[in-house]
Amino acid sequence: MLHFSFISEFAPGFLAERETEAPTAPSRVATADRGRVTLEAVGKTYLGANGPVPALQDISLDIQPGEIFAIIGRSGAGKSTLIRTINRLETPSAGRISVSGHAVTDLAERELPALRRRIGMIFQHFNLLSAKTVAENVALPLRLAGVPKAERAEKVKALLALVGLADKHDAYPAQLSGGQKQRVGIARALVHDPDVLLCDEATSALDPETTRAILDLLRDINRRLGLTVILITHEMGVVRQIADRVAVIDGGRIVDLGPVATVFAQPSSAVTRSLLEASQFAPPESGGVLLRLAGSPADAEALAEKLRRDGTAIEVVRHV
Repeated sequence: MLHFSFISEFAPGFLAERETEAPTAPSRVATADRGRVTLEAVGKTYLGANGPVPALQDISLDIQPGEIFAIIGRSGAGKSTLIRTINRLETPSAGRISVSGHAVTDLAERELPALRRRIGMIFQHFNLLSAKTVAENVALPLRLAGVPKAERAEKVKALLALVGLADKHDAYPAQLSGGQKQRVGIARALVHDPDVLLCDEATSALDPETTRAILDLLRDINRRLGLTVILITHEMGVVRQIADRVAVIDGGRIVDLGPVATVFAQPSSAVTRSLLEASQFAPPESGGVLLRLAGSPADAEALAEKLRRDGTAIEVVRHV
């Protein structure tokens, strides 16, 4: 039985594309491991008033160079803690993490600034300095690193063009929309030519249209620069639009992991199914193959009727 679930916002052929599309090959990497992120049995425990509180438990992931990898879960599941262990904003209590072949968990405190230059990060609330212009905000990490003024100016100009803000060089954050502020944050995160870009709920403060535009920009940057992108979110729509693979986290543990199409169509945990149902992306309970295509309800019925005439058992299970 083929199940046809009509959801108008899906791009045609999304599931088939996600099953066959390999992560973009990074054109800028110098070594095979550049941009690769591995976590082996990573744990994080906090000391609470009533004793140890585990935030992460036995997390193992192998994120490939040039991949867009999503981590999704409910509030308090451990998403932010997990992503912050990658650049050592949080120090793991157990396990091993490596980035581009370097053992992050072995680094001394004095070595962390160099690590963080290889790992860009963007945030939900932008973290821009209101008294500085767009160009000054982007240039700030370079200035702190002692990069000469002329080199800073050239780099900032190129990055503002990359993120579509060439005309906002001298604007202040208060003069920008939310989407423009996040573009500034993305440009700032790229100033050191990082191997990896971490996105901590980067679209949660944005409206749906702006969210789509920012995700399109991140995908474009991923393809142009061969940059590994790791994002955390609680929105299945974000995962569907941009990610190659997804890990679902609950209670500090990975409960689902795989290509986006597979996890969406065949969730292996109750948590994943609940998140999908809340986002109206759930597969039918009775099993089968789930198709989601763009078009009108009439188009869905017409396609179903054609497939029936060709001998395919098909059921239209939802119109949205």
